[in-house]
Amino acid sequence: MKKFFSISPYQPVSGLKKSVYEAADNSNLFYNKEISFPILSVINAYAVDNEEIAVYTVVPEYQNSKDNYEEFKKQIAELESEKNLKIMLKVISVEYSDSLDTMLDLFQKMIDCIDENDKIYMCVTFGSKPLSIVQMMAVNYAYRVFKNIRIGAIVYGKFDHNSKKSVIFDETSLFYMDEIVRTLAQNGVKNPKEIIKMFINDKDSEV
Repeated sequence: MKKFFSISPYQPVSGLKKSVYEAADNSNLFYNKEISFPILSVINAYAVDNEEIAVYTVVPEYQNSKDNYEEFKKQIAELESEKNLKIMLKVISVEYSDSLDTMLDLFQKMIDCIDENDKIYMCVTFGSKPLSIVQMMAVNYAYRVFKNIRIGAIVYGKFDHNSKKSVIFDETSLFYMDEIVRTLAQNGVKNPKEIIKMFINDKDSEV
């Protein structure tokens, strides 16, 4: 099953900008609609009409995050109707904290959401930096341990204060780069840049 993961933002709903995200390096991610949550661009790009998907949102025990999740449900309902999708919405509840216990809790809860043969999509735009790191760690673990896990896309959205535009970046290559770096380091490769580029280009062509 295709599973989509993201974190509910910390900022107040009133400060959550709605805009059309330009696709920086993956044209599939362009969604010609004003949205507040980049994961919607991912769902629009990779969920097929009439498909059943699961959408998991990490919602810290913090009122802004809870309020933003309510706004997210409204916006994803519009997308669900547009594409005639069957979306199973799931909440991953965690404490509003960057403590080690909270990070371990999120790590385990994310792993518990993933099954063999899943295709994973993830947005690392919102939440604290530790939360985003743990998201990546959980997906990395599942990719290594579970059978036939595929990585669809990992994205990051931002507002560019120079151009005054919102942009969505495909960061999937960084996931594969981590895998490659581990292998090269184990084999004592001293100048890994060109090998990393070669492997990333191969992986990009597979997605």
